Amino acid sequence: MNWTPNRPASDDDIAKLMHSIKVELPEVYLDLLRRYNGGEGEIALPPVWLQLWSIDEVIENNGLDLFMGEFQDYLFFASNGGMESIAMRKSPSGTMEIIMLDMIAGLSSVEVISDDFVMFEKAIGHIYKA
Repeated sequence: MNWTPNRPASDDDIAKLMHSIKVELPEVYLDLLRRYNGGEGEIALPPVWLQLWSIDEVIENNGLDLFMGEFQDYLFFASNGGMESIAMRKSPSGTMEIIMLDMIAGLSSVEVISDDFVMFEKAIGHIYKA
């Protein structure tokens, strides 16, 4: 596995996130945080490299004015280490899809990289094969 994890999130960390973020979070995301509260490495999906934010970074970054307005339906939780941010958004079917976008270009740059968090989580730490 090509992944450098942070320390696991504590129950207090998870409670703080759930209190701060007014979005129902997928249990698979919470389980991921319980294993590693952030980390960095390869992902077998575009963007190929993932910087998974810690709970504190998720809370801080989603509280910025930058992430409000047109991005209010998105929960940002990672980046590709470059210009693109990675977020969850509820799809019309009700699943939590994972998207990548350039914050400067805005919503016109949204690219769905996973139809659900389960598929996204399984790709973490694995090499992308085009």
